[in-house]
Amino acid sequence: MSSLPATAARHALLIGIQNYLDTPHFRGRGIQQLAGPHNDIAILKELLLSERFQFPQKNINTLLDEQATHTGIEKAFQDLAARVQPGDFVYVHFSGHGSEHDNFDDEEISGMDQTWVTYGSPDAGSKDSRDIIDDQINIWLSKIGTTTDNIVFVSDSCHSGSVSRGLLPGVRAIGKDNRPYPGITRSDNLKPVGIRIGASGDSENAYEYRVGGKVYGRFTWHWAQSLSMIKPGETWSDVFHRTEALMREDTITGLGVNKQQPQIASLHSQHHNTLVLAGEIPENLNRIIVTAVDEDGQLRLNAGHINNITKGSVYTIESAADKSTAVKITDVDTYTSKASIISGGTVEVGDILIEQHRAYSFDPIPIVIEGDGLVGQDQIDSFSAGIEEKLDKNEYRMVSERQNDGFIIRLFRPEQRNGMYVRETGNSTLPKSHPDADLQAWVMTMQEDVLDEALHVNLAGGFEQGIDQLAINMGILVDLLDLKKLQSSPPDIQIRAHEIIKDETCDESHQTDDCFRLKNRYRITRTLDLNQLNGQQLPQGSILGFSVANNADEPYYIYLMSLSLRDGGFVQFPYGGRTAEYALIKAGESRKLTDGGALEFASPGLEIIKAIISLNPLDTRAFEFKGVASYRSIAKVITPQNHLEQLLNRTARRAVRRYAPEPSEWGTIQAEIMVTEREEIQ
Repeated sequence: MSSLPATAARHALLIGIQNYLDTPHFRGRGIQQLAGPHNDIAILKELLLSERFQFPQKNINTLLDEQATHTGIEKAFQDLAARVQPGDFVYVHFSGHGSEHDNFDDEEISGMDQTWVTYGSPDAGSKDSRDIIDDQINIWLSKIGTTTDNIVFVSDSCHSGSVSRGLLPGVRAIGKDNRPYPGITRSDNLKPVGIRIGASGDSENAYEYRVGGKVYGRFTWHWAQSLSMIKPGETWSDVFHRTEALMREDTITGLGVNKQQPQIASLHSQHHNTLVLAGEIPENLNRIIVTAVDEDGQLRLNAGHINNITKGSVYTIESAADKSTAVKITDVDTYTSKASIISGGTVEVGDILIEQHRAYSFDPIPIVIEGDGLVGQDQIDSFSAGIEEKLDKNEYRMVSERQNDGFIIRLFRPEQRNGMYVRETGNSTLPKSHPDADLQAWVMTMQEDVLDEALHVNLAGGFEQGIDQLAINMGILVDLLDLKKLQSSPPDIQIRAHEIIKDETCDESHQTDDCFRLKNRYRITRTLDLNQLNGQQLPQGSILGFSVANNADEPYYIYLMSLSLRDGGFVQFPYGGRTAEYALIKAGESRKLTDGGALEFASPGLEIIKAIISLNPLDTRAFEFKGVASYRSIAKVITPQNHLEQLLNRTARRAVRRYAPEPSEWGTIQAEIMVTEREEIQ
């Protein structure tokens, strides 16, 4: 991709389809109505029109539902190709259902073409009754590419990894279209143009996502969030990888094994490193500014959910010397919020606010109980009553339908053959049901992402024992989620993770850089910053050691935790029995954290490594808990000594909204790792 000339224009084509059920020809393809595409297009359009991106209104073409037929989309691409001038920038975004079609030219590795499911026509012979296959999209994009190569193409649909949401509510895909497709003349010299970004891999689902009472595409929300954080000098690769990180940090939807993994591709990988809009991003747009003061004193701010503003958080005026004036967030919308003055003097339009205390709301997590056709309503009702009685009301609440931000407990009879579950296809989220199989209860996210086997219970022997065990394990899940949720930008502290292997020849004096001396001798094979480890897969049996370097100007207490459903939450450093001062890392000090030994990943599943960095010492009993491998620990009664201990204290934090200490007082660094069996590594 080339740099934008000074006179370059910016163009966008935004396509959102959610009302598919209005079109009769989709009957029989397992169509599900979507709730998020219109909201996707609305937030993207507002973002592109903002001071940050400065797209002219006249250059943004929006197609919704009946406007987004096959014919309508084709014409929009043709109009775009006719309007674009050399060096212009073009952004194309599709939010809607995706599908598959038999590959007409044998070009796809999977043997299938990926498609956009358009708003169709009831006339089976019409072009508008057919999906748009990826080859056709590539032809349209290439016509634009003859004029400018500054193109970014984003598809938030299932099977979007190669498309240049399945059969479940909130999933952006529908069944395969088996009808013959009219031939397309493909040029062997036609090369993909621009940067192409997909919400998921070809065999993965693309989910919908609820924020602030509205539904969006999970990818589109985090993509818009990442774009709203952009700074001058960042590349499209930076924006993409920040989106990946934001998706992994989801409290719930980032838990499952069947992850939604966004994809990025271009003809030449260096295109990923093209500056966003040639670096022409205004400075200082990531500040929270008072944009209006109403007659009743209510403040209006230029930041909202997309900027991670939370209701109840407290802010002060950046330029004020004494910080006595404080405002509290009272209402949050997508890009804006409202606040009220709670102490001090006046606040004026243009004042820049900084966060003093972040409010964390630990609301009960929604749970819906579902059963398939082999489970009677009396069984569902009996199980629902039993689990509701056992679950902590501060942790979970029962709901009657899916809400996109909680859990499903699915009652069904999963078929097994030779000890393995039988699935309809390799991509099926659940095994097939069989009337002779044992009744089981499995916990999944609202997107049907199946969780750890510890959250599967067999009910063949009766409900009581299974419900008791499941309630205990779901209590452990809440502990993990609550600690996963707590995050704050860290001071200048570097936590490094070292992959190590046993090596008895390693220097016994432990003076060499590549040695790690614990009870056994280890040699370092690879070193990464902890945040670089985020999102990686490691094979079962991997061993990590850790080191820390305090590059800040003052000493900090460092606590390194491992979190998993199976093993619970335990402090890796400092190891039990050490004094509080042992965790203190002085300014300029570096240390290998050999005290607690190495961390070996013995079981597959999600592992979270979390560093908690604090100006004050912490009582680690406030946040340690046992996993399902033993039992849920009895609540430890401690008296919190500071804001951070109050926030971390799992025995009390769900009782009320908790406030974090000032950002300068603490921070976190976190890596989420998927531990897999070696043959599962992609």
